[in-house]
Amino acid sequence: MTAITVDNDGLTVQSEPLTIYVKDISTITRYEAEEASYSGTGPFNIRSTPLVSNAKYLEMQEAWTLTFNNIGVQKEGDYLLIIGYLLNFGSPKIQYLFVNGDSLGTVEFTAPNITTWLQHGVKIPLKTGTNEITIRGGWNWMSFDYIGIEGTKVVSAEDVTEIPQSFSLAQNYPNPFNPSTVITYTLPKSGNVKLEIYNIMGQRISTLVDEFEHSGIHKLQFDAQNIASGVYFYRIQINSTTITKSMVLLR
Repeated sequence: MTAITVDNDGLTVQSEPLTIYVKDISTITRYEAEEASYSGTGPFNIRSTPLVSNAKYLEMQEAWTLTFNNIGVQKEGDYLLIIGYLLNFGSPKIQYLFVNGDSLGTVEFTAPNITTWLQHGVKIPLKTGTNEITIRGGWNWMSFDYIGIEGTKVVSAEDVTEIPQSFSLAQNYPNPFNPSTVITYTLPKSGNVKLEIYNIMGQRISTLVDEFEHSGIHKLQFDAQNIASGVYFYRIQINSTTITKSMVLLR
């Protein structure tokens, strides 16, 4: 995308090109910032809000380095890196990006205000197997929700054989959403699973899953194209255990 301005005398000025990535979020594998490695002067705060992935984010203050060291891909190539962020106290902010120890230069993060969560996309080279992605602070006071990798299914070496230790239901993402959102849940063992959507009156409006499923991490997309804005509840049941969470459809 470029911006072109023409005055009354026909003088034309054109901006530098800006690349905008528009992607289906179901193709993005996320790595939560609060679960990554971080160091520096600090302090570092893990804070909670329903507006972000997994309902938690990492607030970085002075002289920080944030490292994701379990990024695994099945094939070498260029991948789209998505960074979910919030700028604290000012915009823009320029930070440094490293992949497997190699500097990729700087990344400029911008925002209209200090309360809006945004995503920034940049293409990065990844090697087959496990990779390390590091963001190093140049301008302090910034918060991170997650990083995501788009493209070929992304797995870490540990995830290949990992079996979840407990039954869990994650907060849907994005939330609020319009018109679709992704629901993630983990099964420590195989069993009969039922995942349903209810409105605030307790009426069931959709059944997303009603079948036998194997242990592991499961993700599915809920499309709310044909229902009205409001608060809804998604409830999952495996055998005799039930978990319920709320979500907001905002058009």
